[in-house]
Amino acid sequence: MGRLRRYTRNSPCPVCGGYESLPRGMSARCTGYILDDGRVALCSRDEYSIVGRYVASVACWSHLLDGHCDCGTDHGSTVRPVPIRRPAAQIEPLESIVAAASADEIDAALREVLALLSLRKEHAAALEARGPTDIQVARKLGYVSLPRGTKESGAIVDGLLTRFGKRKLRGVPGFTANRRNDGVSFCTGDAKWDGVIIPCRDQQGRLVGFQMMRMNGSDETKYKIPREWPAKRVFTVSMPVEPCSAGRIWLVDGVHKAHVAGAMLGEPVVGLPGMALHPAALDGIRAMAPGAVIEAIDAEKRTARATQLARSVILDKLGSLRPRGIRVETAIWELADGKGLDDLLAGGGMPRLRPLPEQVARTDRRPESVADVPSSLHGRALDEVTTDIRTPN
Repeated sequence: MGRLRRYTRNSPCPVCGGYESLPRGMSARCTGYILDDGRVALCSRDEYSIVGRYVASVACWSHLLDGHCDCGTDHGSTVRPVPIRRPAAQIEPLESIVAAASADEIDAALREVLALLSLRKEHAAALEARGPTDIQVARKLGYVSLPRGTKESGAIVDGLLTRFGKRKLRGVPGFTANRRNDGVSFCTGDAKWDGVIIPCRDQQGRLVGFQMMRMNGSDETKYKIPREWPAKRVFTVSMPVEPCSAGRIWLVDGVHKAHVAGAMLGEPVVGLPGMALHPAALDGIRAMAPGAVIEAIDAEKRTARATQLARSVILDKLGSLRPRGIRVETAIWELADGKGLDDLLAGGGMPRLRPLPEQVARTDRRPESVADVPSSLHGRALDEVTTDIRTPN
């Protein structure tokens, strides 16, 4: 057990450099803690996560400062222990949290979860109202509704505990530590936030995680992933039913969007859970060895400042594919024709392709966050020569 204190501007997180009072939405804020002895740092940033080191009680990942950390870095004890003058939060022993689950174990566990759940009628009707392709991909790819209440989610836990065990099951997306249900619980829908589970598969067809899409209430927080599973490991690859000879991959910001766009295009589409291209998704693209990658982020990338910044980081990372002989292009269309690529395709439109300027990919250093992107690179890809793409059959 240990006592904790929050990170501040004068005493930031020794892992990510963030602290609680930083602005939201800039991929820099850390809501973690430092243990009072200065030996362990708890970082809330997903990109610095370590499998098997998630501390559920404070929603952070633990990093060792005194010695070599499991993340592969020697952080060094950069924070001095200070006296705690008021009661502070406590955490459970680190060694009792989770055990790492392999890719095959995650795939097997999530397949069982999908088999135990179903798509409720009201959710199927809502997907059908979005468009015929939405409900088609939902049926084909196995979308299911979140379990309602602890009784239904507890049945899922009971069904998997015997095979995987408590600590291993906590290493599977959607499962987390809990004092009830033998110490494990699964994501649950309720009156405030209810929706469907959108399965995420890698280029080999294995389930790697899922995203949840809200089907009740307002559009606020419409999509989210299980909090205990790092966002950097969640992405999806929508593969065409029929063999495709186009030799290219599309990249969109949205898991469901990728599934819908992939069904309409008949080409592979990689979907990100947000505006961030993490190593897992980039490695998946490399493994598929396409001739070209087409960035097809929402049309607001031409006007919305935050989207422009995040897109610049994505373009820089895509630029690392050039030495492998992979071309990088960007898809352009008018916002009036549809916000996302799926909206554009549903309306019978097709985007224009523009080659990505090499200057975007060859920055002096790779930015660690959108705040680090040079303003001179914002929107550079939009000034290049336009080439129309052929409408698929």
